[in-house]
Amino acid sequence: MFVLLIASVEFGRGMMAVQVLEEAARCGCRIAVLKNSSSEDVESEIDQLVHSAGIETFTTQIEPMDLDSAIQWSPVTVRISADFSDMSWLPMSHFLSGYSYTASCILPREGDLEK
Repeated sequence: MFVLLIASVEFGRGMMAVQVLEEAARCGCRIAVLKNSSSEDVESEIDQLVHSAGIETFTTQIEPMDLDSAIQWSPVTVRISADFSDMSWLPMSHFLSGYSYTASCILPREGDLEK
């Protein structure tokens, strides 16, 4: 019974972490597609959202890296990756260790309409 309780806590935390990473990727991408936004703005928003959920170790990838060079309607991609063992609330993650999750969002770049 105790193992089932621990497993349900860990799987619940894993599902929560997946939702946090997905939302952080969406919010970061929404900022990335805006005119005059920078990679620092995107990373700041992502850091705030992910750290508020207690996830300390993750990687962020923004494509294109130089958002100013992206032309209107070109795709902007934000990816956030984290290992489940780094997200666990348990001291020793047994059930989800070795697995990682990557959340991503792709939106078209906004800009001025060409005249």
